[in-house]
Amino acid sequence: MRPSLRFGMLGAAVAAGVLTLSACGPTTQVGGPAVPTISNPAGGSSSTAPPANSPAPPTSGSVTAPPFSPPPRNTLPIPTTEPAPAPPASGPPPNAGPVPPNEVDASGLPAGTPHDVYTENGGRTVGLVVEQSGCREVHGELAGESAGKIQLVLVTVDRSGHGMCPQYVRSVRVSVDLTAPLGERVVVLTVRTDRAN
Repeated sequence: MRPSLRFGMLGAAVAAGVLTLSACGPTTQVGGPAVPTISNPAGGSSSTAPPANSPAPPTSGSVTAPPFSPPPRNTLPIPTTEPAPAPPASGPPPNAGPVPPNEVDASGLPAGTPHDVYTENGGRTVGLVVEQSGCREVHGELAGESAGKIQLVLVTVDRSGHGMCPQYVRSVRVSVDLTAPLGERVVVLTVRTDRAN
């Protein structure tokens, strides 16, 4: 094929394409597909028609909210740092009988220490209700027993320094067993503190 004939055919194809586009009207392309421009037959201004499937342009100042997503289903509860509740208080046993105050010598106790002594098991067990905390456990020891008196020692075992201490105070029963019923003997109360090993 001759070069002049080849360029002549190419020119005809380009001219046909231009005619086809101009028949549809002028187009405007701004950052997207070509959009045909509609001319006003009365000679007014022209406007650009958006494609039928394009989304509406956002208005100024509008905010689009992100889609709602529910919280995860397997969430763990947030741990709290509140202290554990104190264990329930303990009072004298239901079948206990009180020892008269004039038969209790509490002069060896710190001021404010409860000293309401009771007996049970026919007077062969003597006890009282005292307070203990998480690191201070209290138990009773029979230090002596005679015809006129018994000596009950309230022993506090201090466990501070051996790990964490629960933060509570509770009432506990402290008692000792006698070799004979208490009768009218005097109960002498004293205290001692031991350090835990």
